[in-house]
Amino acid sequence: MISQTDAKETTWTRLAWLFASVEAIAFGAAGALFGSTIQRQRAEQAEEAAATNAEDPAKGKALAATLKADAGGSGADGTSYGLGDDGDDGIAARHARLAEELFG
Repeated sequence: MISQTDAKETTWTRLAWLFASVEAIAFGAAGALFGSTIQRQRAEQAEEAAATNAEDPAKGKALAATLKADAGGSGADGTSYGLGDDGDDGIAARHARLAEELFG
């Protein structure tokens, strides 16, 4: 474009239109490259977080089963649950200990 500063207005307009088209393609390609790099980094971070927290659902189910068992009633399989002989204070302490062991 710099070498064509003395060109006619028609030629200059055509060159400017061509340059704008090439510029749009170049910026689109740069954006796609940059975007895929950012997306890959975010996906890697999400996979790390999922791996770190993979055990939490099982721990939560174990805690929930203990709470249900100590609350009394019966489980989904018909098993009857009842309170132990350690009283409400002992149960609360056991729940707190279990939660601390499972979730740190």
